[in-house]
Amino acid sequence: MGHESTARLLLDNGTNVNLCTNDGSSPLWTACFDGHDSTAQLLLNKGADVNLCDNDGDGPLHMACQNGHESTAQHSLKNGAGVNSVNKDGVSPLYRACRNGHESTAKLLLDNGADVNLCDDDGISPLWTACFNGHDSTAQLLLKNGAGVNSVNKDGVSPLYTACRKGHENTAKLLLDNGADVNLCDDEGRIPLWTACFNGHDSTSQLLLNKGADVNLCDKDGDGPLHMACQNGHESTAQLLLKNGAGVNSVNKDEVSPLYRACCNGHENTAKILLDNGADVNLCTNDGISPLWTACFNGHERDMPILYRF
Repeated sequence: MGHESTARLLLDNGTNVNLCTNDGSSPLWTACFDGHDSTAQLLLNKGADVNLCDNDGDGPLHMACQNGHESTAQHSLKNGAGVNSVNKDGVSPLYRACRNGHESTAKLLLDNGADVNLCDDDGISPLWTACFNGHDSTAQLLLKNGAGVNSVNKDGVSPLYTACRKGHENTAKLLLDNGADVNLCDDEGRIPLWTACFNGHDSTSQLLLNKGADVNLCDKDGDGPLHMACQNGHESTAQLLLKNGAGVNSVNKDEVSPLYRACCNGHENTAKILLDNGADVNLCTNDGISPLWTACFNGHERDMPILYRF
């Protein structure tokens, strides 16, 4: 609640300013978490340890930045808080600010020497987490301060990929305008277009195609963007891909076609789009399984009458 006068009374009567709770939270930690500036300043004046962390390694500065308490963060920095301190997961105050889109707090940290490319233990940078959450202005600030636009996490996932997975079109455009590689694959060989199509984000997919995304670039299993759109029944996405040159009869390593994927999951309208665009109704997998066979096996025979007409 930030009862400064009560805190002063207790401190004047010998209360330990750094006495922590069972989870390691100090009085300063909780004052910074809640943004109680004057109380935090009182504690600092009384000798509070500005870098005393909780059991997870989060210090007062982490909490102020997480919640966008800019002036509280400024008090902490002026009193010696480590701007690049990290918790047990390698998370920095800048990461916390960027994850929640606190642009002005992020700027304060950068102005005080925060490492713009300091990643957590999973290889996730402040830019990556800002893009994951669609915080465009925060991402722009980071890019202006030297953030690596093509930096990837431990799984090879780039900021552009994660923005496209979530359908953050404006964020994706910002990244592309700042040099993001439109065809940069993750460790599974998946490009940003692949994940945009998997999730049915049409406008983001169109943006990527306009910027030179390879419509037929497949992952390590040989699945391309069209496979994923058809698997999940994203009709308009599939149509967009076909208009941009996606191979309607392309197959993965198991000879599975986009039509097979659509029929396996009972997506009749998607199957119709494929057939109208020249899909081979009898194209079988390595095991000799046809689209009709998999539709019947999965109980979609009544949903897929179109197959009988080809």
